[in-house]
This record gives sequence, structure tokens and C-alpha cells, in this order.
Amino acid sequence: MQETHITDNGNLKALLLAVGTFVFLVFSVATIFYQPVSSAAPPVVITYQGRLLQNGAAVTTTQDMAFEIYDALLGGNILYTASGTLAATTTVSLTPSSGIFSVNLGDTGTNGITSTIFSDNQNLYLQVVVGGTALSPRRQLTSAPFAMNSYYLMGVTASSSAASQYIPYSDNYGNFTFSGQASSTAIDGGLIYINPTSTDPDETLFGIAVGGAERFKIDANGNVTSTGQFGFSNTPTGTLYFEQSALFSGDASAGAAFVFDTRNLLASSTDNYLFSIRNNGTPFLSVSGNGDLKVDGNIYASSTVIGTPGNPGDLAERVDIAPGEVVEPGDVVVIDPDHSDTYTKSVSSHESAIAGVISTNPIVVVGFGKTENTAVMALTGRVPIKVTTENGAIHRGDLLVSASTAGHAMKYDPNQDDGTRVVGVIGMALDSFDGQSGKIMGLVRTGWVNNRNQTIASLQQDLVEIAEAQGTGYSGSSSELDVQQLLNGTIANINENLNLNGHYLLNVAGIYGKNNAWQIDEQGRFITKVATAGGTKPLYAIQSEKTELILSGSAQLVNGVAIVSFDENIQGIIDSGKPIKVSVTLNGPANGVYVSEKNSQGFIVEELQEGESNVWFDWVVIASRRDGPVQEVQLEEVIEETDTQQDVLDETDPIQEDGANENEIMEEEVTVPEEESIVVPAEPVEDATPEEIIPEVPVDDVVTPAEEQPVEDPQP
Repeated sequence: MQETHITDNGNLKALLLAVGTFVFLVFSVATIFYQPVSSAAPPVVITYQGRLLQNGAAVTTTQDMAFEIYDALLGGNILYTASGTLAATTTVSLTPSSGIFSVNLGDTGTNGITSTIFSDNQNLYLQVVVGGTALSPRRQLTSAPFAMNSYYLMGVTASSSAASQYIPYSDNYGNFTFSGQASSTAIDGGLIYINPTSTDPDETLFGIAVGGAERFKIDANGNVTSTGQFGFSNTPTGTLYFEQSALFSGDASAGAAFVFDTRNLLASSTDNYLFSIRNNGTPFLSVSGNGDLKVDGNIYASSTVIGTPGNPGDLAERVDIAPGEVVEPGDVVVIDPDHSDTYTKSVSSHESAIAGVISTNPIVVVGFGKTENTAVMALTGRVPIKVTTENGAIHRGDLLVSASTAGHAMKYDPNQDDGTRVVGVIGMALDSFDGQSGKIMGLVRTGWVNNRNQTIASLQQDLVEIAEAQGTGYSGSSSELDVQQLLNGTIANINENLNLNGHYLLNVAGIYGKNNAWQIDEQGRFITKVATAGGTKPLYAIQSEKTELILSGSAQLVNGVAIVSFDENIQGIIDSGKPIKVSVTLNGPANGVYVSEKNSQGFIVEELQEGESNVWFDWVVIASRRDGPVQEVQLEEVIEETDTQQDVLDETDPIQEDGANENEIMEEEVTVPEEESIVVPAEPVEDATPEEIIPEVPVDDVVTPAEEQPVEDPQP
């Protein structure tokens, strides 16, 4: 209790303690706690008492008093006021009894105390103001008021309702309830956040046990161990989500490692799925309620077993049945001649268009029909087959062919086959049968049989005859015959010349000559491989956008004139309707030359300025090739006279080598009318003088770029 002295004028000008200073004679400065019960929280109320003295006498009149709490002894921040606001405090009226006053701060008649001032501040000081005068010094609140922190942990309240921060507490049964709200998607934003600074990999971060028996555990590596079941009750589909790749691993050494089971019976329907694997919502593999497996993709397996032990199996396809036709398991079916990709029951014996047998219990079914009238037809495998003994009793291993009874099979008897047609084989009998009609187990393996009563040797000889009839000779023994059947039914012998009989060689990537001496590559280029000192060198044929041929050779001017005539065979392949192109290169001095005339039979070279040189020259001709068959050229004996007489020079005559016009080239295109021709006498004209004859200049053989013929130098 604080003892306060008041002066005669009623003002608190001096505050004295009973021992000469003001002191707090604390009767009770305490936080009031109620009986602790699990369902009640302690009130936030501080009861403060003091005694007011004026000139040594107890004050009994009503006083205006203010009560404030600061965070410092001097100055500091005001944290609480009993009346008014922190910015503008007011007073409360108290009437002492024998000088003693009492006030419940935080209770009725005063402002409530914010609980956080005790959790957020270690030192608090009470300021008392009487009649406008602050008592000094402020009095520090000791441990008693801080006892209300029992409702908090690190400043957080204990509450069962959602709050920004609270301490979870258990009920009478020790159960905890977390009623907060997750704050973010981060790990530390969850309702429960466990974050130790360090752990060993196998240590438990979170565990649940019953009577010491483990039920659920999450270790430091994030591994989850549960001895019970996981249940998903969210609607419509429970979702187990993995942020990254998931691995399902089990330690089971016997029984079933993984079992997917429904708690309720799922209706047997293709629309109800026991299991479904999807890619971003698109199903790729599913197991329906009736056990159907649907895969939207390919199935790859190194070894696949389909079927159940003890049951025969077959590979079947769902096919269209002829309109109005009714088939049943065991029926033999053939290709329907009246409808595309449709099947019907066999109706006669020894039919050739055998397709299969209507399956009884197929193991694998592929394909779908195009119409609603479909059936599952066994393509291969073991199936029950309808049979009759029309051709006699059936024994195991007998070939089965169609019988005259519709949809039935009978055994194949070569003696009943006249060999005039190919008979379709259904398969082989796996059971014997000697009744009139019924079903037996058979191995479906369709094919054909023809009774020709021939040996293998005679069949080989027939193949030789067929090959020779098609223009393919075969010189080996018929017993060593090795043939290949082509798609068009023709026969190509192995290790023999291939005779295409006038047909084309199509879709060829390239052609290679023997020992790779030449080739036509995939770009259509003709390449010749020539051996050189530095190795094999490829030489490429010249190509042109036109159909042209190149001729070349050497000739000599005789008194300034040279006539070059093409070989008759060459003339036959040159197109006479198109001009030729001539290039000339002089091998000695001259006044220059030009091509005065040219056509498909040859050309004339003359020296400029009426020169009379006798030099040799090289020439190249490019001519268009004649289309169609080669025509025979008839030469007319027409001799053109020139202004100057020309003497025939022998190749042994000396040639002038001095001169400034060496290697002059003149090229000119002149179209020669068809009625004109260049004639070179094959033999000397009798009774003629040299001046009357224009000598024939021999034309070298046609030279290709890969094989040039050198010109020999004249001998002096």
C-alpha cells in the first residue's frame, strides 16, 4: 500500500513516506487468478491498493486519479491507461476509506489490459497520478502481474478457436485439435511444421503408435511407413499426388506384392474401371469392371503367355459375315465372292477360298468388323471344328478340307482329288472321329494342297521348264535349282544373267560394274574408276541439258583449206536439222582460220586473208544427237572448187613453226541446207591432177573426255 501525504490546501505538493519518503506499502499488488480448470482462462486484471495521507492525516475525500503503465522508469512509451486513450489519458474517481484506496486495473470501470504487454516486455513500470500530480518515482511491476503469461507460450495464447497464433491444448481425454488455417503452399505454411536442425537419415520426424506398436512413421528421408490402410474420401476421386517420380516398392517375398481391390462390388461394365493409367487426363491403359484390358498403344514383350492352363487357344479376328448369313462356333467359312472383305459358310467340297473357322472361345481377338453382322473367326490355333465322315473316318493328323455339308469339314483324300484345281486346307485333325457329323478339336492352319502325284525332282524340272519358257536359261542341274518367287509371279535365277525380256529396271538406287570399275551413282552420274600411280581416280562423264555428243580430232590445212568429214556411222547419229558447234585450235603460225561451212557430215576450215598455210590444228565438235533409229547417210559426189589450187601435203612434210598467230581459234555457226553436202572421195579420182582434188583429211576416232587420243607430231 502506498502512503501519500497531502498539504493543507488540498494539493499534493509533497509526497512523503511514513519513513520520510513515499513507499508502496503493498497490501496486495497481484494478478488475480481463478481456480485453474481446463476450460477457463485466467482474467487479465491487476488489483492495486494504496494509502493517501495529507499532513499526516488520512484522506477520505474523493480523488481524481490516473493509473498508467510504461516500459521505462523515466520517459519511455505508455502501454496502458486506466481511463482515456494512450494519446489522451483521463482519470478515475476513487474515495479512500481511512486513506486506503483500491482499484482493479483491467476490470469494470477501467480499460482492459492488453495481454501482450506482459509477453512482449520484460520490465514494466506503474505511474500513479493524483489530482494532476504524478507520484515519483514510478513503481516497477514485479513477477506477480507477469503470472498471466501462464496463458501464453512465447506470447501466443492457448485457444481452441482459429487465431493468428495460439497454443494447442488437449481436452479431458488428451486429444489435440488444430483448428488453424494453412498460410501458404510452402512447407512452413502448414498446420503442422516439423523442422529439426539436423537428424540421422533413419530417425523419425513424426510417428504414431498404439500401445507402443508402430502405426505410422515419417523418417528424416521422407519415407512413409504405415501398418494400416490409406483411405481417400474426397469427391469424386481420391488423389495421391507425387511432386516428382514415384516408385512403388514392396518387401513381400510371397503372396501378392501389390493388390488393387474394391471395397464394394464394381458393376461388370466396360464403362466402370478397376484400374486406369492416364497421361494428363487421357487414358492409355485401363481394366474395366468385366476384366477387359484396353491399351491405346503397342504392347511389347519378350515372352507373352495368353490363356489359362488346360484350355485350348486360338488367334481370331472379328470379321463381317455375309448379309442374312447366320454362323455359329465351329462353322467353316470361306471368302464371300459377292461382297468385299466378307465371309460366309462353306457350301461345297474341296473349296479353295478357305478363310478359317468360327471360334468357340478365342484367346486373342484382333480387329473390328465394318457392319453389325460380325463373328469371331479363328485364324490359327486349336478350335472345335464341325466335321462329317463324307470322305471316310477321320484320324488324328488328317488334313481337313471343306465338305459338301454347309460349314463342315472332312478329311482330305488324295484319291478323291483329281488334281484339276487347288484345294483349300482348313487345318489338321487333333481328334479321331467315325460318326456321321459332329465336332472335333482341330488345329487351324489354312493353306492349299494339289494332288499332282509328282516327285520333288519332277517339280524341280518343271521349274526349269517354266524359267526357260520365260527366256531365262539355266545350265545347272535341276536338283540344285534355287529360285526366288517375285511379287509378279516371275522367276529370277540366282547366279545367272538376268534377262528382263524388254522390261525396265525400276527404282534402282545405283548400278555398280564388276570390281567397281564403273558405276552409276544415286544421283545418276556415270563414273569411271581409273587406276593411277596415286590410287584410283574417279572420272565423271560430261553432262548437258541437251542430248548432245562430242567429237574431236586433228587435221591439217592444205594451202589454207581443210575439209573434215565425219565417219558415216557418226553422221547417222547426228541430227541434221540442228547446227553443229565447231571449235578450232591452231598448232602453228597462220593468219587465223574460220569455219566456212558445216553440217551433220563435216565442216570446212579456211585461212583468213586467203592464206595458204599448211599448219595442223585440233578441233572439237558438239552436235545434237538424232532421236529415233539411226538413219543411213548417202553421200553425194559433189566437189566444190576453190579459188586457189591446193596441193596435197603428206604428214611427213615439214611444218613452219615460226609465226605469231599460233593457237588462234575461230568459232562460227553456219547452218548448211540439207541438199548441200560435203563430199570427200574415198578413193583418188582417176585421171585427175592433184590440183583437181581436195584431199580427204582423215577424222580421228571420237574421243571421250575419259580417253583422249594424243596428236602425233609430224616428222621432218
